[in-house]
Amino acid sequence: MSRHINIADTDIYIAPIGNLDTLIAKATPQQMQLIAEVVSPRRQAEILATRQLVCEILGPQASIGHNPDGSPNIIGSDLSISISHSRDYVAIALNARQRIGIDIESWRNSLNTVREKFLTPTEIAIYNTPELLLQAWTAKEAIYKAAGITGLPFHDINLPSDPTSPTAKVLHSDTAPHSRHSHIFTLHTHTTSDFTLTLAYK
Repeated sequence: MSRHINIADTDIYIAPIGNLDTLIAKATPQQMQLIAEVVSPRRQAEILATRQLVCEILGPQASIGHNPDGSPNIIGSDLSISISHSRDYVAIALNARQRIGIDIESWRNSLNTVREKFLTPTEIAIYNTPELLLQAWTAKEAIYKAAGITGLPFHDINLPSDPTSPTAKVLHSDTAPHSRHSHIFTLHTHTTSDFTLTLAYK
């Protein structure tokens, strides 16, 4: 069963991914078709868990498509949807009024080895504990999804100097010479013993 939380008019549903055999036993023929050519059992489980959670939330008629930028949508619906997976969980966020992004993640040591790839030197000095580093990772992933800017560099996403602040900024360069665009995002981070989840929106 999923758990439900509401943050800033956004409904977020979180469910354990669980065992692949159990997911297959509950899968519809259409869901099985989605994983027919997927080799990775892990990816198969993520796909089935996501589709089954969507059906639990919105009914069996709900179907997921994709926007031109690759982000998900619900076919025939104006709801904004964002989807994320951690090692053990799938999370789906729905908002009727604005584009959103979510990311859910559990701590893994590899975040220490890749932090330079997604944090600036200033951010590394601030987000310097496992808890804060995980918060920073989920924040940047959530902002990336909410921004909808294909190929947005993570170093263009500027996290607040105070980790408790809910505001982050994207300074994005487009293809025009010397052109920089500033976007402000609001962040809400939800932390449990199992995972950290961040919601982002403009």
